[in-house]
Amino acid sequence: MLYIVAVWLSKASTAFLLLRLSPNRHHILASKIVAVITAVTAVASVLAVALRCNLSHPWLNINSHQGQCAGLVSVHPPGASPHGT
Repeated sequence: MLYIVAVWLSKASTAFLLLRLSPNRHHILASKIVAVITAVTAVASVLAVALRCNLSHPWLNINSHQGQCAGLVSVHPPGASPHGT
């Protein structure tokens, strides 16, 4: 989850940098729009990762496939083992 927060903060930082550097009214508006969209998608991403398990019975998620939530799909490069061995 820290990776997701870092990515979104870097995007917001870039938008705010462009906001401060540009004297053009259209660029300022575009930077503000990008900053708002970035904030909304950052909150949605963090909530999606944090609340991805079924929280009505969290003890059921502990024993499902090495502590991961049931129904989640993980992507591994071709030829790589999903368990790191």
